[in-house]
Amino acid sequence: MFAADIVYDGTNTGMLRPNPEVSNNTANSLFPGSNGFSNNTVLVSGGTLTNVYGGVSNNYNPNLNDVGTGAEDVSNNQVTISGSANISSTIYGGRTKTGNASDNNVSIEGGTGTPSVYGGYSESGLAMRNTVSVSGTTGTVTGGNGSGGSTYNGVTVNAGSATGNIYGGFSFNLGNSTNNTVLFMGNSASTIYGGASERGAVNENSVTITNGSVSKVYGAYVSSSLGTENVTANTVMITGGTIGEVAGAYIPSGTGSAIRNEVTVAGGTITGDLYGGEGIPWGRFPK
Repeated sequence: MFAADIVYDGTNTGMLRPNPEVSNNTANSLFPGSNGFSNNTVLVSGGTLTNVYGGVSNNYNPNLNDVGTGAEDVSNNQVTISGSANISSTIYGGRTKTGNASDNNVSIEGGTGTPSVYGGYSESGLAMRNTVSVSGTTGTVTGGNGSGGSTYNGVTVNAGSATGNIYGGFSFNLGNSTNNTVLFMGNSASTIYGGASERGAVNENSVTITNGSVSKVYGAYVSSSLGTENVTANTVMITGGTIGEVAGAYIPSGTGSAIRNEVTVAGGTITGDLYGGEGIPWGRFPK
């Protein structure tokens, strides 16, 4: 199978290619060609780009003939962003339409933009064991996002900030989100979710906060009012930092129950309300 090592410092703009997700021929994205879905390494240290992909299986852009049908699995890709690289939109370790995205990694070590970052992304397949490591500044960060399910994905913020939200794992539609993790040791973030779904179950996800300022932290979250599944055994551990609202689980409008979710505060400052499982009358614990 084809695999590539790509090093881009912004000098050779001829390496840039059209965005595989839209139907145009503007060369503003970086990714392996020749149906290189897996086992790629992409290093970006300079230049201005719209998107970066470690591997991509997609067929949205008719101007491209080497990005597969969208059904291929995308796995074991590594993307590293450093230096003065400015990515304006999105970074993917791996992205696929109907295949699975697994074991992809993105490392943000520098850069000047605030892009959205996904370790792995599948529109209708599984996102498994994808990771994102942040030591710079990003927008929204997601370890793994899959409509078919999101499991064992992780985000670690070693330093720096996320101007948007952080998700260990997210599953849209009916997919379940399980065993995802977030470790936050950075400066600031908006809202952190261990695991989240649109309508599926959210179980055994975890968030650990040791430093920084975070507006809200949820071990588990179900976003849609159509959600009927339970959220179970999610945890939040706080040992430092300043956090607003904290909940082991939050179901704002769905009909599922929050079961055996836990919050442990061993340090830091909680400025808002503290919940074991929000959305059920017995789940609230005032600060």
